[in-house]
Amino acid sequence: MKVVMLSTDPSVLVSGSPARERMQAYSTIAEKLYVIVLHRVSKEKPPVALAAEVPSRIRIGRRLVLCPTYSSSKIGMFFDCLRVAKKVLPPKNSGVRTQWLITAQNPFEVGILGAFLAWRHDVRLELQLHTDMESPYFKHQSVANLMRTYTARFLIPRAAGVRVVSTRIARSIAARARRKPSVLPVCVSVGVLRTSPIRLEIRKKYPQFDFFILVVSRLTREKDVGTALKALGEVVKKYPKTGLLIIGDGPERKNLELQATSYKLQANVMFLGWQEDVLSYYRGAHVYLLTSLYEGYARTLVEAASLGCPVVTSDVGVSGELFAHDNNALVCPVGDADCFARELLRIREDGHLARALSVRAEQTINDHVIAKEDYLMQCAKIWRECLK
Repeated sequence: MKVVMLSTDPSVLVSGSPARERMQAYSTIAEKLYVIVLHRVSKEKPPVALAAEVPSRIRIGRRLVLCPTYSSSKIGMFFDCLRVAKKVLPPKNSGVRTQWLITAQNPFEVGILGAFLAWRHDVRLELQLHTDMESPYFKHQSVANLMRTYTARFLIPRAAGVRVVSTRIARSIAARARRKPSVLPVCVSVGVLRTSPIRLEIRKKYPQFDFFILVVSRLTREKDVGTALKALGEVVKKYPKTGLLIIGDGPERKNLELQATSYKLQANVMFLGWQEDVLSYYRGAHVYLLTSLYEGYARTLVEAASLGCPVVTSDVGVSGELFAHDNNALVCPVGDADCFARELLRIREDGHLARALSVRAEQTINDHVIAKEDYLMQCAKIWRECLK
């Protein structure tokens, strides 16, 4: 089979990047994999490319071809994608419908492109869904998200297949899909995580704290890190040497810094930006905290749990699928700062509970996380099903 993947991740064009490595892995299960990278460029944002020149195609081995659009605007991306796809996909009525598959990174804007190309060239379409679009928090976050939800509801019944990252998402769209959605969790290299060396002793770097709460997240509204700050405020009243380390950055950082100041938590909160050595923070923290309003999968939960860090999380993503309250994690309703504070205090005050949660979570990860080879085999099977 030949696959055309529509991607919005420009890091695919960077040699050695995780995204590039994923594409190379995908190419091993297809006769040919063309990745059309919807990449917007300008004077302020020059092209992400391998060399000084800007190639229209980047061939990697015999099976992988990267096709960046290098568009000057969002609208231009649509027409540039059509132009690139016309050179790659077979013409309509060429009799190869069951040999070509288009897979779109999401069922929203990229899904519209994928659906149009599938109709124009008479080939099959797979939609990928990596977020919980039926969550009320997603739909009501913005008018754009509400429109995305309705777009996905229109496209999903018309796709040959839908691939999602969690059972939670599969259940939410099952009634709309032509066939049962395929669940393929995010591939987390647990073995690599566990064998990576500890490069930083955070308990030595921040001696002012005797208890560490870790958050690893983009600082955006849906991550609801403000609720983590509210919960910390309650914990600090009883244990003033508690520290919250926030790894990540984003448009909400300034607001969160102001919020920490208004709660008089400047001495307890460290905004660290993105860090290369996140694993050392997972290993050094006493608890990992996730307060998101919605998630598709919540990869950081799996990473933290696989390294023995107890987890306190909102009921999103794989919570309920991999993590159960009072079994291998502590789970709170979305946005419930009082619950988060209460569960953080339980971890702080009950070392036996923390160890039990950690051990059971590690065992769950061992039992459920799939290896890279199995992930690719399942993906190939899903693609073949779409072509039937």
